[in-house]
Amino acid sequence: MTAHTVQVPFAHGDPTGPLRRQAHAILNPWHPADYVEDALLAISELVQNVTQDSAGDGVLIISWDDSSITGGVRDEDAGCLSAGSSPTRWISLNRGPGVAG
Repeated sequence: MTAHTVQVPFAHGDPTGPLRRQAHAILNPWHPADYVEDALLAISELVQNVTQDSAGDGVLIISWDDSSITGGVRDEDAGCLSAGSSPTRWISLNRGPGVAG
């Protein structure tokens, strides 16, 4: 089982559609369509949160292997971070062991 990771920068105010399409193209060969759609919905929400709640740009981080997808959005606006907070918001989806695509 090989893990893969990509990072896709985006600018403040960018629409989520192009990032969704890019994430779909990356994940679709690896996972069933319904699983990819669940991940895209969560990723879109994370990207939208960053573009609406901060003044800076962000980076979409997608990691996947045969059974899971992890998505994160790193907020590049350091001014919005409070003490002890993380600049990255994460989601993780796991199809479970032994679940075939």
